[in-house]
Amino acid sequence: MIENIAGYLSLLIKVLMIPVLVLASVLLYRLDRILSSGVHSVEAIERTAENVEKSSQTVYDATSLMRKLPFVRTHGKEEKDE
Repeated sequence: MIENIAGYLSLLIKVLMIPVLVLASVLLYRLDRILSSGVHSVEAIERTAENVEKSSQTVYDATSLMRKLPFVRTHGKEEKDE
């Protein structure tokens, strides 16, 4: 009698293990997709930061060039002339 119960429990554990393994694999797949999405987001943020850095350098270069023009004055130079 006890051997039959042990056999039934063993079979029940094996049967219940299949949905648990399927659920675990689905959860791991979803986790992989979430992490992949996070990596893509971080890469996009890095590209944005690089573009902002390049843009700020371009603005700095343009303002430096404009300051060299004789008819363009900065606010600080106007105060010195007065």
